[in-house]
Amino acid sequence: MVQISKKQLDTIIDALDQRNKDVELLFKVADKNKLSKVREQEQGANLIRTCRAWIWKNDKVIIVTKLVSNVAEIVNGRYVEDQQVEMVFEDGTNEKTSYLDFSRHKKFVTVEILSSKKEGDKLVYKVQFSDGKTLAIGESFIN
Repeated sequence: MVQISKKQLDTIIDALDQRNKDVELLFKVADKNKLSKVREQEQGANLIRTCRAWIWKNDKVIIVTKLVSNVAEIVNGRYVEDQQVEMVFEDGTNEKTSYLDFSRHKKFVTVEILSSKKEGDKLVYKVQFSDGKTLAIGESFIN
């Protein structure tokens, strides 16, 4: 048995209370996404159970995008860009569009994270949509 004075015990309790307050404050201001990823990798616990997935204007889920053309030049004194994005959808079909059109027309939908796993150096999430559909989506394509 270890004996300590009342003053020492009060000092220890005060220090623990202050640390608990500090932890609560840090948790409130923390980047929850980063915190969740670190916790999930370390102990399998995920703080955030929802995220947003990209949806195209035809209501198909975008699972891969690739910038296929990125040309910037000056034509007749004007700066002109030609950026083309290729999207791959959940059903395996793909579509090309301008980057401007892509930025304007992609929508977000909230989905529930069911699980995640590491594939190589990428994190892949298994998500469920409100209609019950489940998909595996890479971390780059959810927000």
